[in-house]
Amino acid sequence: MVKVEHVVDNGRPVLRIAERIPLGPESTDVSVAGLTPDGAGRVWFATEDSRIGYLTASGQPYVLDLGVSTPGGEKIANGLTPRPDGVSVLTTHALYEVGVAADGSPEIRWSRSYDRGSARKPG
Repeated sequence: MVKVEHVVDNGRPVLRIAERIPLGPESTDVSVAGLTPDGAGRVWFATEDSRIGYLTASGQPYVLDLGVSTPGGEKIANGLTPRPDGVSVLTTHALYEVGVAADGSPEIRWSRSYDRGSARKPG
């Protein structure tokens, strides 16, 4: 993940990468599918390969892999919604409510799979 900052260089506004943050020991090279702060000020992220987590104020990542038991895995395209103390995550297979455990790690509070059907979905 990268932190981007806005600076003025020779009188012109410029965006630049301020910091690169690996998303845990098994960092992924896939795209970030969502990024949002929650009600407690944590910055949550979701990657397209269903890795969900947040960064602490010091930049420490906490990561959880969703759908690891789903055959073929799960994907996230655009399904990250902030909650007062966590996020809701929509994958290609299920809806998850993810919060923070007592030890600070992300935890699945509940999940519900849905009928994916065989027809093509609009949108």
